[in-house]
Amino acid sequence: MLTYRPEIDGLRTLAVVSVLLYHAELFIGRQQFFSGGYLGVDVFFVISGFLITGILLKELQQTGRISIARFYERRARRLLPALLVVIIASLPLAWHFLLPSELINYAWSVLSSQLFGSNIFWHYSLQEYGAQSALLKPFLHTWSLAVEEQYYIVFPILLGLLFRYFRRYLLLVIAAGIVISLEFSVWMTTRDSSFSFYMLPSRFWELLAGAALAIVMSQSATNLSNSSTFLSRLAPGLGIVMIVWAIVYIDFESRHPGYITLIPVLGTLLVIAYAHKDDVVTQILSSRVFVGVGLISYSLYLWHYPVFAFGRIADSTPTWHDKLQWFVFTFLLSILTYFLLEKPFRDRNKVALRTFLSVIIAATVLVTALLGYWVFKEGLSDRLPPIIQKALKSDRTDRFATEFGAYLVQYQIENVFLLGDSHAAILEPEIRKVLPSTTQVHDLTKGGCPFLPNFDRLDRGVESAKKCTSEYQTSRLQTLRDHPPSLVIVASRLPLYFSGKTFLNSEHQAMGGAVEEQASKYEFRHSTAPTESREQLTGDMMQAFKQGIEALAQYGHSVVLIYPVPEVGENVPAELNKLLQGVELVDVAATLTESPITTSYRDYQHRSKESFAVLDEIKTKKIYRVYPHQWLCNDKVQGLCMTHDDMEVYYTDDNHLSAFQRSILLDEVAKELIGRARLEQISVP
Repeated sequence: MLTYRPEIDGLRTLAVVSVLLYHAELFIGRQQFFSGGYLGVDVFFVISGFLITGILLKELQQTGRISIARFYERRARRLLPALLVVIIASLPLAWHFLLPSELINYAWSVLSSQLFGSNIFWHYSLQEYGAQSALLKPFLHTWSLAVEEQYYIVFPILLGLLFRYFRRYLLLVIAAGIVISLEFSVWMTTRDSSFSFYMLPSRFWELLAGAALAIVMSQSATNLSNSSTFLSRLAPGLGIVMIVWAIVYIDFESRHPGYITLIPVLGTLLVIAYAHKDDVVTQILSSRVFVGVGLISYSLYLWHYPVFAFGRIADSTPTWHDKLQWFVFTFLLSILTYFLLEKPFRDRNKVALRTFLSVIIAATVLVTALLGYWVFKEGLSDRLPPIIQKALKSDRTDRFATEFGAYLVQYQIENVFLLGDSHAAILEPEIRKVLPSTTQVHDLTKGGCPFLPNFDRLDRGVESAKKCTSEYQTSRLQTLRDHPPSLVIVASRLPLYFSGKTFLNSEHQAMGGAVEEQASKYEFRHSTAPTESREQLTGDMMQAFKQGIEALAQYGHSVVLIYPVPEVGENVPAELNKLLQGVELVDVAATLTESPITTSYRDYQHRSKESFAVLDEIKTKKIYRVYPHQWLCNDKVQGLCMTHDDMEVYYTDDNHLSAFQRSILLDEVAKELIGRARLEQISVP
């Protein structure tokens, strides 16, 4: 059973190529090639479960025990040398391209990957509101290595105990584990899809499926692959069809892991169990090309994600030609890594254990020390051009919302409420800078959670709300109902929620980009009367927002409505950092003037149409309106919205205003409030 099986390397090729094609995001029109390519990881899980269990069973049958130390030595020799080289190669790119917060995130992700805990890190870090696209995280892919290694902490001990004390029931216990883990994954995917995707309990069954096959084949009196039954002749072809169908047709919105994952898992089991030399599928998988790629599949998997991620960071609108270069570069690096590192380090005769440990420990210590220093120095912001450093600071002392502060003092405002998502939350630091001792500021904000009474926000593909619930919306209203008349500032990224799609910058597209419009990672649902069509849902959301604001005015509050901030579609400081690489300080202003990052005012109008409509419909008293586009758009250049000038950057990312602009916004709020107050005084007879 443990003789070399070339067709398994061929299966690895199918798995790794599907993952690479999926992460490359190759589109024709709006159709993505290999929309289920991520399922290649599940094929890897089954193969790993099968092979490792076969090795452990052979050791148990020969010696009656498992040498845990030897087992982990083999795993370390297999995984660590290539992983550390990829990490070390990525360090200068991270230092060069990443903003401080991104560099800190990168550092923690690498540290977690060294400890094989990156699945836990990514589950929690990607849940943060405003988290950067997963495709820009160079070590996100190491989550699957973490799952496997966590499995191998548990499984050898479990297998050894079962083999010694419950050998007769070994297969039965493994089968029970498969069923329990599978059912858990089905249940968890509908409640917390991120936990289900990244965590071992939902993936345990896939590795156990491979283990179960290894046990069956070790106990079988006949070789399944040599059987002349109709099933044995049909199985390899059926298995490969199942895998390919899953890779081509299942998309990421499917409830995975779960019952849908049975298709590639069972397909993999059929190929492994029934492959035989006279079968066409086996012959193809055993061909030199398939085997050759399969042999370097681990290096391919390790290299592809950092190469693709930094490629996207360097150019946020890569072309097909760019992606072809990524593939070529990835394959070249993988071939070199396999022959220069993987093969030698896996051979005890070429690299002694003491040498291996010395090299691995030294490299790990050096990498850890450097990453720790980056975290300690808060992402090394000093390496960035001064204008970008200034934009990323939230504690600036050279620009205050002085007019807003004067308004709070003059009119003796006792309470200021911030209501909405992060577009409202980011105003709090600027308010506190000018907050009189007699005024309190209250935070009723939550990232990704606009003020929408009776609506739940769900992660896509999940059936229950977690953070932004209708109960939370009710508590917001109740808090404001219980307070005396106050100043309420309402701000949210309404165009995103009403459209359900991210913003595409046509100005960037016009320069050769080819980015596809993406659905928002959130979806909203009425708590008592769910709607089906997008148009009806948008209408219901607009009505809920309007009624909620009108209720606040009826409670006696003065409500300031912040109209939509123009979205950019790209991280402004990151793009400017790339633009200014190598530019002398004296030439920065000229470069920013000659090559500005802008968005189309027409796009902004189209994108914000529903938002303006519902905000304009609110006609009750004590409603005040502030329009950020009035000073961000059509100011320096007609028809364009600016994201910076030659002195200041206006955004901290692709949609949140910088501290400089937040102070301007609050002063505009004060002007609107004071101006209306004066008009009301004049109009009194």
